[in-house]
Amino acid sequence: MTFTKPQYEFIRDVKTNILAFIGGFGSGKTLAACYKGFLLAGLNLGTAGMLVSPTYAMLRDTTRRSFLELLEEKEVGFTFKATENRIIIHEFSSEIWFRSADDPNKLKGSNLAWVGLDEPALMHKDAYLIGLSRIRDPKAKRKQMFLTGTPEGFNWLYEEMSESQDEKKRMIKSSTEDNSFLPAEYVQTLYENYDEQLVKQYIKGEFVLLNKGQVYYSFDREQNIKDEAYNQNLPLILTVDFNVSPMSWAIIQTYKDVSYVIDEISLNNSNTETAAKQFRARYPNAPTLLYGDYSGNQRHTSSLTTDYEIMQDIIKPLQVNVEPNPPVHDRVNAVNSRLCNSLGKRKLFVHSKCKEAIKDFEQVVYKEGKREIDKSDIMRTHISDAIGYFIEYEYSLKGKPQITHRFR
Repeated sequence: MTFTKPQYEFIRDVKTNILAFIGGFGSGKTLAACYKGFLLAGLNLGTAGMLVSPTYAMLRDTTRRSFLELLEEKEVGFTFKATENRIIIHEFSSEIWFRSADDPNKLKGSNLAWVGLDEPALMHKDAYLIGLSRIRDPKAKRKQMFLTGTPEGFNWLYEEMSESQDEKKRMIKSSTEDNSFLPAEYVQTLYENYDEQLVKQYIKGEFVLLNKGQVYYSFDREQNIKDEAYNQNLPLILTVDFNVSPMSWAIIQTYKDVSYVIDEISLNNSNTETAAKQFRARYPNAPTLLYGDYSGNQRHTSSLTTDYEIMQDIIKPLQVNVEPNPPVHDRVNAVNSRLCNSLGKRKLFVHSKCKEAIKDFEQVVYKEGKREIDKSDIMRTHISDAIGYFIEYEYSLKGKPQITHRFR
């Protein structure tokens, strides 16, 4: 097995009490966590250690899967107790427990030799504190807490690991570009899709302040306003937010991977039926692709019909493309990267007549000191949310592009 220099530094350091490997996408963080766990299991014979992921899905699909692949690749004898979510490594008589941080209190329990948190920035700090409290097995020769992940703004992870480094606490940083085993096109594709701030965070592995001031900081009035005309030969993309006042919808067309907001509907004290009829009156018979808030699939006590069913009765033909709402920061990141990526390319434009969309891109801000959008102005956020559902659905930065080569 060949490691990058930062990976090797991280794996071989078994003396630092709290050790972090912070890097960009594709820098081999989870792989490093698995090798670190395997090494500590061998150094602490007959003990137990714990690998923790933010959610059970991430644990199952990434962390645990990678660890099982490591054992199979090394032809190590082990028993996997699926119902207990733990592995017993026969040669070491050691156990590795796999847990999620959905409820940090469930991480409490017996003594451990080591604990590893994979993607800790996506966890509550309680998972870190409880994990630390469990590293107390008297039989352990090399006790250690290790953290592997991508930075996510200046949160508790930054506060903990940016303090003075010594024999008790150390942070090793890695860039995506440190990993020469990645396909050549992988990093280039990231640069093409990410804006400048996201490049610093998700490629360079730097802590970046993404939650201050303007949410859609990539929007430039001079660069992102373009009066593209309606093209009757292209389908319409209708993006919807179901707030009652205002009810805000954006009409988009995409040509050669560039999206143009050509029109908008913003109605006060309205309803889905009225807005749908107004859309169809403006664009009779146009084939339409619909994207929007997942709540539109829900039936309410006042009606046995969902918002999307109402729209399908009025707007025909209509193709509905809806998925559970993504985390807000994922949607915002995707929109910013379409407004302007790190290479200066813009793939999202707004017609000058779309006043509400322009106001949103310029005026929507975060609550001070928080990565939470300020919704105190009832007129703001709705149409940018609607546009964001489409952008995240079709151009999500999460999981794209896929890494097609494993580390060797």
